[in-house]
Amino acid sequence: MQKNSMHLFLKKQDSFFKNNESQRNQQFCKNYSEVVLKNL
Repeated sequence: MQKNSMHLFLKKQDSFFKNNESQRNQQFCKNYSEVVLKNL
């Protein structure tokens, strides 16, 4: 279940930041750590 929601999250991130790779990477790192902390 957690894996599945993470997959959806990544898909969303990818489409949202597709136009700006460096912004996407930066934002991804930030959001990813937030999600990980929430799931702990």
